[in-house]
Amino acid sequence: MDNSNVTHLGDIEKLAKMCGHIVELDLANNSLASWSDLLQLLNRLPQLRLLNLSINPMLGPKSDSVTHEEKTDAPEKPLKDSECHSQYLVAQPMPHLSTLALNQLPQLSWPMLAGLLSSAPNLTELYLSNNDMEAPDFPCPKIGGYASVQQLYFNGNRLLSEDWTKLSQWFPKLEKLTLIGNSADKLPSSAVSLATEEGSNNTNKDSVVILPLLCNLKSLNLSESEIDSWSELEKLNLCPSLTDLRILDIKFGKGRPKKEFRAEAIARLAHVTHLNGTAVTDEERSAAERSLIRAHTIDLEIKNEPTDLAVAEAPDQLDSLLAKHGRLDALAKVDLRPTQSVSLVLRYGNQSRTCQLATNQLIREVKQKVCDQFNVEPSRVGLYYIDQGMVGAMGPELLNLPGRAFHSYRPEDGDELILKDFN
Repeated sequence: MDNSNVTHLGDIEKLAKMCGHIVELDLANNSLASWSDLLQLLNRLPQLRLLNLSINPMLGPKSDSVTHEEKTDAPEKPLKDSECHSQYLVAQPMPHLSTLALNQLPQLSWPMLAGLLSSAPNLTELYLSNNDMEAPDFPCPKIGGYASVQQLYFNGNRLLSEDWTKLSQWFPKLEKLTLIGNSADKLPSSAVSLATEEGSNNTNKDSVVILPLLCNLKSLNLSESEIDSWSELEKLNLCPSLTDLRILDIKFGKGRPKKEFRAEAIARLAHVTHLNGTAVTDEERSAAERSLIRAHTIDLEIKNEPTDLAVAEAPDQLDSLLAKHGRLDALAKVDLRPTQSVSLVLRYGNQSRTCQLATNQLIREVKQKVCDQFNVEPSRVGLYYIDQGMVGAMGPELLNLPGRAFHSYRPEDGDELILKDFN
C-alpha cells in the first residue's frame, strides 16, 4: 500500500479481519496523520514482521500518542486523537516485528520512538534516516537499552561528535551502523579509564572499557561524513569486530587520488576486510602496508629529519607493521617509457656527423632524414644500425622494415646509423 495516497485507515475492525494474517505492511509515502489508528491496527496484527511507515510527513506528536497511565486501557478501548497527548506511543507487544522503517518522518521524536521500541522486543533492524534528528537528550527509558537492535540506519541526521555515548546507551549491541551524511567530525575515543568509574577500586590508569556501541560493531558506514583526520579514523582499530567499512566522500579524503587513499586506509585499519564494498585481498593489504612503512620512515630519513619526528607523525599501526615487514628500502624508480629522442652518430662513406632524432618515427622516416643529411637518394643506399652495447656480438643490423617503429630497437645516445651504397 505504499504511495497510494492513504490519509486514514477507516474501519479498523474490518481491516483487522482482512489483514490479521499479514507479516509485512508497507504504508510508505502516504499522508497518514493518526498514530492512534495505526496503533489500533498494529495491535491486531500479531504476525507482523516488517513495518514501513516512511515518508508520512503528517505523523507527529500533536495527535498521536497516549500516556503511560492510559497504557492499561489501550487494548480495551479505541484511542481518540484528542486523548493522545503524551509523547510516548503505546502498542500491544509485537513479538515477531523484526524490521521497522521510520524514514523521513520530520515530527518523529525519541520519546515516541521509545514507546514503539518497547513494544517490539525482538526488533533487529531500525531505519531512522532523513528525520533531521539529533541524538536523544534523555536517558534510555529501558534498562540496558534496546539490545535486540542489531542494525541502525541513521543517515542524513544531526549526530554530533559528543553524541556517541547517548547512542550507545540506547543501542548497545549494534552490529551494523550506517551514518551517511551526518555532522560528527570526531569518532568516540572508544575507551574510558576504569579508575574514573564510580565505585571502582582499579587504580591502573591504563585500564580501559570499550564503548558498548563499538564492541559488537561489524559494519560501519561513514560516507559523506565530516571526519577530518587519519587519527580519528584510526580509533576504529579499537573496534574488535569491525571488518566492513565505507568511507566514500569522507571530508579529509576529498581531493586525494582514490587508489592512494584506499591503500592508506587499508594499511592504517588492521581489521578491515571490506572497504567501500570491495574485498581487501592479502596482496592488496601487503602492498598497502609496505607503502605506508616507506612513506613514514624512508621519506623522513631522506629529508634528514629526526627519527623521533618520524615516530611522532607515524600511524598507530607503524610499530606492528615494522614488526611484520621489517624496515624497507626505497623502491627504485624505473621508467619503462621509450626515450623521446636520442643523439646518434650518422655515417656515410668518410663523412660523419651527430644528429638528434626522435624515436617515435618509422624506419622509412628515419632513413629519409639521414639521407637528407648527406644529400643521398634513399633508393641508392641501405640503412644500418649499430648498437654500441652489442656491436661486438652482433655488428651492424640492416634496417629493412620501413614500417617498423624506430623506438622498438631501443636506441640510446651514442649509437650509430650508417648508410651504405648498394652494389
